[in-house]
Parts: sequence; structure tokens; C-alpha cells
Amino acid sequence: MKVGFVGNQKEMSKQQKDTLIRIMKKLKHTYQNIDFHMGSAAGSDAEAFAIVVENGLVSRLFYYPSSNPDENAFDIEDPRDLEKKEIKLLRQKERTIFERNRSIVDTCDMIIAVPRETLEKRESETWMAIRYSKIQKKRLFTLYPDGKATKWPTR
Repeated sequence: MKVGFVGNQKEMSKQQKDTLIRIMKKLKHTYQNIDFHMGSAAGSDAEAFAIVVENGLVSRLFYYPSSNPDENAFDIEDPRDLEKKEIKLLRQKERTIFERNRSIVDTCDMIIAVPRETLEKRESETWMAIRYSKIQKKRLFTLYPDGKATKWPTR
């Protein structure tokens, strides 16, 4: 199962983190091997990285650094800690945030999106990825700051 994570540059709320853990644990229970695709920005990307690594929820972690080095919160040079948890780290080609999010959506079977706001924001990169996920007919979980989560398609 290929799971994509599209976050924002702020930290996740406690409710978003709890929901992310719950979804990832269910997926891990259902699918033996999970490939997790994500960016390397500050905020929710860095937190999602810590959550999936600390809880051993993925088999392979694909991370996409930004082509703008100022936007990268982390760039893993020493993957030994991941190897101890039997997680294979795969660094992807540098891209702009827009290109990265689009690539994550195109590559993955399911997307977990973590917007910083509850109402859709037209110019938000996260909301652009949410809209693109729907256009591409991807399974989508949107985790809102108040803890509410929506699943698309709803059937």
C-alpha cells in the first residue's frame, strides 16, 4: 500500500496527530508493507515523519526534499536509526512544493491530508493537493485541526 502524506508548514493539532496514528495503525494491521511518501518541510511533515518512524508504521519511507533548501526541515543523511526499525529510506528528487504534492498524489494509492484550516483555502498548497486527489480519484483522508476527519470517496 502506498500512502501519501500532504501536510502544512505548521504543527499538527493533538487531534490531527492522534487521528494520523489511528489511521496508520489500522493500515499497518491491514497491509503488511506500507510505503509512506511525504515532504521534508517544517511543521506537519516533520511530525508525521517522527510518528511513523517512532511507531514503526511503515516499511519504506520516500521523502521529497524541496528544491528551495530554506523550506526543508530535515534531510536525512544518516539512516541508521531507521535501519534499526527495519524502515528503508528513499530520498526522492528535489521538487517545488507544488510538484512534490502532485507527484505524491500521482504515486500513491491513498492520501492523508492535514490542512491547517477547516475551511478550504484556494491558494493553499495542501488544499490544492486535496482537490487534485479528488480529481485523480484517490482515497483521501482529510484530518482537520479540530480532530474531525473526512474520508473521500464517502462510499
